[in-house]
Amino acid sequence: MKVVVPGLSAVLFLLSGAARAVDPPGEALGFFLADPDAAARWQAVVGQLESDAFAEREAASRELGGLPALPAFLRQLAASERQPESRMRLGELVAAFPIETENHRLSALLGEIEAAGSKGLLDPIVRVMRRGLWSPDSAALHGAARATATPADLPLINDCLGDPSPVIRRTGAAALGGLPAEGADGPLAALLDDADAPVAMLAAAALAARRDLRCLPAYARWLDAGDFLTRYQSHAALRGLSGRDFGYDPSLEADDRRAATGKWQAWAGSAEAAITGSLPRDRGVVLFNGRDLEGWEIRAVGKVLAESAAWEAKDGELHCTGRETGDLWSKTRHANYVLTLDYKMEGPAGDSGVGLLLTEAGERGPAGPAYLEIQLLPGKAGDLYQIGGIQVESRDAPIQFLSPRTDEVADPAGQWQKLKLTVRDGAATIEINGIIVSRAAKGPRGPGRVLLRNEGNPVAFRGIVLHPLDPP
Repeated sequence: MKVVVPGLSAVLFLLSGAARAVDPPGEALGFFLADPDAAARWQAVVGQLESDAFAEREAASRELGGLPALPAFLRQLAASERQPESRMRLGELVAAFPIETENHRLSALLGEIEAAGSKGLLDPIVRVMRRGLWSPDSAALHGAARATATPADLPLINDCLGDPSPVIRRTGAAALGGLPAEGADGPLAALLDDADAPVAMLAAAALAARRDLRCLPAYARWLDAGDFLTRYQSHAALRGLSGRDFGYDPSLEADDRRAATGKWQAWAGSAEAAITGSLPRDRGVVLFNGRDLEGWEIRAVGKVLAESAAWEAKDGELHCTGRETGDLWSKTRHANYVLTLDYKMEGPAGDSGVGLLLTEAGERGPAGPAYLEIQLLPGKAGDLYQIGGIQVESRDAPIQFLSPRTDEVADPAGQWQKLKLTVRDGAATIEINGIIVSRAAKGPRGPGRVLLRNEGNPVAFRGIVLHPLDPP
């Protein structure tokens, strides 16, 4: 006999599309929590997975599989279940709700909370993130925390700011920025010196939105940050807030940007400092959305392939499968930029590369597409290859075929490596795991595509973001 779960139909109704106007954020957040009431509500259905009747086991699996999201306790139960039938069926359920899909669902829910300005949901949001199971889009998380926070949440916010988890601390900083200025501006200003740059920048953004001048010296100070992204975001903020430009370029090395940094810092600390504009939108171009190949095309022998098993998106990663042929080309062209991404070679002999300086003229080269390849082979990552007869120099001489990297860096197979490529006016600087390993110059100028090489080996990419260097 099938067990009937009290209230099950009501729960499903509240979470269905027809009922989303009732209270979608609060109700849906419950599915990402492992609260005892929800666990008890579903335990009877889980118990049916070990029923002697095959039809009842199937019915329970279908019922659980019809949920709009996977309750946290079911994900945890799947990892600890000892009964073979339940373990198999719960494993299939978890596979049907991949963590990346759940991250996208949670990100969408957080976006709804921000858009609706739903108040009083900071506590369940924090509890969801403290489970440590999900990694939603940080902008969506921070936007929701900011929009939902109320003065009554201040004790929770202070608790978050004292949490050892960077994710929780950043959520707290974002929520603090959503409180009224009275009582919040002082703590926000104190966070400008936080050792965690994202926390400090969330505080600066909140103060900038209130036209509080204390954010300006902080942004100017971060122009000396060791990582490019912090410099890039700080410079964009200063330009947007002030309408000024002192010739600063976040992609340059410290000595080359020192003079412009000094001008910004002197201005930010002077009586002339003023906020006349607003924070700009993030100009970073996300080339890989984590879900599919939108924005890319697979090309082989000069033709765009309608279908190919060579590339696939899976769990937030872009995979070259090693099957079939075809390189991946970005559909858009960009001139001067910094491209950042992570890559992982599956084996020590794995071969792949990133193509740069592939201009429109280079796409029609007589010897095939003409571009500069950045080698990703472990132990050789950062070597430069001349492809299709492209004219480019390295070490003050034309690259005839190969120009080996000039500096060594640890880049073992099977581990994620960080690649940063700076392209400006036909020149390129290649940085792997924070070390500049090669440079190229005097290549073709103008907008060009980004190319990911398929050389028949499994390789994974993630976090592919292009940061334009030219003024908007």
